[in-house]
Amino acid sequence: MREVLGYFLIAQAILTGIIVYSINSLSDSIKASAAYVASKDGDRQIGWGTDLGMPTFALFLLIIVACLGIFLIAKKNS
Repeated sequence: MREVLGYFLIAQAILTGIIVYSINSLSDSIKASAAYVASKDGDRQIGWGTDLGMPTFALFLLIIVACLGIFLIAKKNS
C-alpha cells in the first residue's frame, strides 16, 4: 500500500507541476499584453513582485512531495 501511495504522490507532483508551469506562462503572456495595451508602442515592461513568487514556492513544495513518494517506495523495497 505504501508503494502505491508513493507512486501516487510522484504522479500528483508531476501533474501539479505541469499545471503550475502553464499557469505561470499564461500570466507572463497576460502581463506582456497588458504592457502592450498600456503603452502604444509596446516597448515597456510590467513587472509585478519578485522572481521568487508563488510558482517557485509551489514547485519547491512539489519537489518535497515527490521526494516523500520516492522515500515511501524506497522504504517498501528495503
